Amino acid sequence: MYHLFETEMNSVSAFNNQSLWWFSLGSFWTNCIIAILIGWAYNSSPLSEFGQFMVHKAVWYAGVLALACYTFGWSTLWTKRTLINQIKDETRTDELPPDST
Repeated sequence: MYHLFETEMNSVSAFNNQSLWWFSLGSFWTNCIIAILIGWAYNSSPLSEFGQFMVHKAVWYAGVLALACYTFGWSTLWTKRTLINQIKDETRTDELPPDST
């Protein structure tokens, strides 16, 4: 049985919120990449100067940002896992709860 304190539960919840934030931001940048590439693929006229910048440079920048966001998301999940294992190691008791009957 594990005894968890309110502070420990809040810190685990904060890691969940943080990882969700990073994965959402990474998904935003991935969506930007996909939108740019689909727009480029179905464009029938030559690209403008801005369009060329978006296809040839902005896609790479957005890709690096998306990769960084996903890396931070996995990092927060790994930290949460480490915290949960530490909490389990520190609070483990072999006592059974009192029987309610």
